[in-house]
Amino acid sequence: MQTRGSSFLIVIGILLIALSVATTPLFAATYVFISDANLLEQASHVVELEIAARHESGPGDVPASIYVASVNAVLKGTIESSTIDLRLPGGPAGDGLELHVPGAPRFREGERTLLFLVERDDGMFDVLHWSLGTFRRHEVDGRALALREVRDEDFIAGRAEPQATRVRDYQRFVDWLGDRAVGNERPVDYLVDGPADAVRAFYNLFRANGRNSRWFDFEEGQEVAYKAGSAGSFGTQLIQSAMNAWNRTTKASINLKHSGGTGANGGLKRSDGVNAVLFGDPNKLLPGKFSCNDGGFIAAGFYWTKGTGSFKGNTYNRIIEGDIVLNDGAECLKSLTALVAELFTHEFGHTLGIAHSCGSPDTGACTNKAEDDATMRAQAHFDGRSASIRSDDAAAARVLYGSSGGGGDAAPPPAGGVSLVAPTNVDADVQSSKKVKVTWDDNSSGEAGHEVWSKKGKKAWELATTVAADETKAFIKQLEAGTQYKFRVRSVAGEKTSKYSDNVKVKTSGKPQPPAAPSELAVVVTSNTTGTLSWKDNSDNERRFDLWIKAGEDEWLFASSIPANTTTADFSAAEPGTQYGFRIRARKGGLVSAFSNEVFVTLPEE
Repeated sequence: MQTRGSSFLIVIGILLIALSVATTPLFAATYVFISDANLLEQASHVVELEIAARHESGPGDVPASIYVASVNAVLKGTIESSTIDLRLPGGPAGDGLELHVPGAPRFREGERTLLFLVERDDGMFDVLHWSLGTFRRHEVDGRALALREVRDEDFIAGRAEPQATRVRDYQRFVDWLGDRAVGNERPVDYLVDGPADAVRAFYNLFRANGRNSRWFDFEEGQEVAYKAGSAGSFGTQLIQSAMNAWNRTTKASINLKHSGGTGANGGLKRSDGVNAVLFGDPNKLLPGKFSCNDGGFIAAGFYWTKGTGSFKGNTYNRIIEGDIVLNDGAECLKSLTALVAELFTHEFGHTLGIAHSCGSPDTGACTNKAEDDATMRAQAHFDGRSASIRSDDAAAARVLYGSSGGGGDAAPPPAGGVSLVAPTNVDADVQSSKKVKVTWDDNSSGEAGHEVWSKKGKKAWELATTVAADETKAFIKQLEAGTQYKFRVRSVAGEKTSKYSDNVKVKTSGKPQPPAAPSELAVVVTSNTTGTLSWKDNSDNERRFDLWIKAGEDEWLFASSIPANTTTADFSAAEPGTQYGFRIRARKGGLVSAFSNEVFVTLPEE
């Protein structure tokens, strides 16, 4: 996995070695926070604006809100005009059809904001990474602050680097960006302590025209069928698991179904009558490319409404189509199957009309256990829950869709009630170096489904997949070659579970593969005794990195171990006037990658 860890001190060669580690793991579903420096690098323009007017896109165009904004200052790029047009997706599409895009920022007339932008081919501008590239100017206790709007509709990183969520002094931030844009790099001096309630959202897109939104298909005896575009390395099993979670464990009248593949790719561009999960942002309408190394926008779940309907005396916007789009670059998450399954479950919740339980500005802090445990919490849990529905999620589903007593297409409980008994005769058959078939005997009655858990080596157990009631097999994919795994199975019904089955142990075929070698090793000198190393992490299974250093004509020497998923390191107290060489490789136990490229630098004399 590629993540940008915090820098840590490395003193090398004949010098004393000291390490201070504070890494930041990748941890998100829709957003991974991106650093200010990376935002600046990716943006074609960085501009201070004042919103002057808003109008809707024209007939036949992608439904969008067009904001006309006055240009106050340009910090990066060139803009000749005194105004520009910003384009944010979502809005009416004619004939009563409307696109709802949770996560796309909305602005008010007269609002002053600092935006990271990408220029479009039509001369308009997209906001880079949507809310991550939006810093609103607020006066708090007489001080101008730049506040990032993390909206209720954004499933944000659960563990962000400290800078990501800090308040910024507006003018210092503007000055820092302006200097850095012209190559004048200087230390970050704009982060300040600010009131937590100063960060707030202005709109709640789950409630439009004074009404909540819901599907009416379920109580009309229909299913809502989703098709998947080319899933690439993700596969479709995680999509089905997420649907099953809403169908079978909420006890609500929900019946989502996976119904094969599709070439339709209208999602976010137009209503094409197909509920779809699309990969790689086929229409290139999401703002910016996702990177496991730098962060950014991962996915968006949105829906189309047309007209209204009545349910239990309340009027709702009628959802007629839902889509989930994964951004270009998100395939780097393929090894984090439990996290991706949690992402899909969360985004399907949004397409059902469910907002966050807690953890965002609109909903407030997570103050009780049920809200905090919900999969619809604003922060990903990354606790191995995979496609899992908790009590608060189920309660929200039942409010919108009523209670079915069993939920979706789950089999009704038998007359004698639910009886959950641990599966027996669990077996695992190695299909290939990356795939295992797990089978068992189902001893339960009235269960909603079965969970298959896996354990790799000495790592913790994690949920590998869920399957339907009465199913007695599951295929576990994307495993590592030549690696020992354990599997176990249990039956589930709502929040009740059977005991686990006995464990079964197998080893995948093939030889264990060493991690991929790091690349693009670079060094930047920051003084006559200090510098910074950076590299690209190309592996997703390393346990650590080994840094080797060469001083002058001496031999290469092992200098230090660096934690996995780190891509930067600072060195200090080196000797001025001496040439140092650096190379790095990834390690997994006794397996090591090839070395990266070698870089050399001579520290300047005082």
